[in-house]
Amino acid sequence: MDTAQEAYAVREFLGTETRFFLVTSASHMPRSVRHFERVGLAPIPAPTGFKTGSERVRTLAYWVPSAGNLGKTERVVHEYLGLLTLELDLKCSNEPLQNPNSWIFLPARSMVC
Repeated sequence: MDTAQEAYAVREFLGTETRFFLVTSASHMPRSVRHFERVGLAPIPAPTGFKTGSERVRTLAYWVPSAGNLGKTERVVHEYLGLLTLELDLKCSNEPLQNPNSWIFLPARSMVC
């Protein structure tokens, strides 16, 4: 189940009047909130798992590429592309999706509008 489908499931379970905490990783929160707002819900964001640097020492190893930092970069690119696709989809559609199974993650779809 993806985030869009989870938003529809929560709406079915809670309705649109209930306030609730939306708990997910800080990097995924902006996109998650947009999905839930799209189906008529107003979640209270409660981000977790912040990926902030705690080390202040700038050694040579800090500047050398690493697998860990590549993974962080991949996460950021994934979330921003997801936000871009969602925003383009919202711009091209005149109404929210009524069926969670009709959600299609195709950036090319937005080029048609």
